[in-house]
Amino acid sequence: MNSLSFRLLGPFEVIDGDGRVLDLGPRKQRAVLAVLALDPGRIVSLDRLIDELWAGEPPSSATATLQSYVSNLRKALEPGRRPRTPPAVLLTREPGYLLSVAPIQVDLARFVSWVEEGRRALGRREHAAALGLLDRALETWRGEPLAEFASYEFAQPVIARLGELRAVAVEDRFDARLAMGDGASCVADLERLVEAYPYRERLWSLLVLALYRSGRQTDALGALRRVRALLDEEMGLLPGPELRRLEQAVLEQSAALDAPAPPETALTAPAPREAALTAPAPQPAP
Repeated sequence: MNSLSFRLLGPFEVIDGDGRVLDLGPRKQRAVLAVLALDPGRIVSLDRLIDELWAGEPPSSATATLQSYVSNLRKALEPGRRPRTPPAVLLTREPGYLLSVAPIQVDLARFVSWVEEGRRALGRREHAAALGLLDRALETWRGEPLAEFASYEFAQPVIARLGELRAVAVEDRFDARLAMGDGASCVADLERLVEAYPYRERLWSLLVLALYRSGRQTDALGALRRVRALLDEEMGLLPGPELRRLEQAVLEQSAALDAPAPPETALTAPAPREAALTAPAPQPAP
């Protein structure tokens, strides 16, 4: 396996085995590699690449230009490749091209895998393991994914999907911390997040739970009043069923709100690093 690392979660970069950032050329040329890196190991057709680069209105020279981009990218990715030696990274495969790298070499693939593993661990009540996996996932982010390609159609659904998945990962991380009895130290972060993303009801639920488990029942009810007023004034909506059930449980001081006991075979994981929460994902439009 080659030693290249592809970074899509932030400025698009390819790093070689010595830690150098490769020069990938102009934006359209970089976009070719970005499309291939979104689905490593799978063929992307020539027709699709042309359509993505020129938005359905390709010039007559589109095929020749794309072939030139591929040739330049091969030189950048394998600068030591000898003349007439077949490429090992960016391959020609009918009806198009394929990026021959393992998913682990692409930060986006690692992020998705760690989030999914973290969510499964959370479902098994392995809260420390979930926290460690979600930390690893969130630490892969260096900025907005695919930002330089935001005007391209191929990037737009990916940006939206990743933004939502990151938001879910941040929320799952708080879920794990609360389950581990870390309610009091979560309150300030959650207060900041509900201010930044006021229409994410799960964040409000987590804030209410953090306040309640910190012995602040009155403040928990106050947070419920705030979100109820916000949804009514801004959107003409009532809180969703989760928030309504939570409000009733807080009023009743239900034992169901207490932190769960850890499972007998809980796994361990690295301690959480707060830097992962400094830039939560953009909130989808309500």
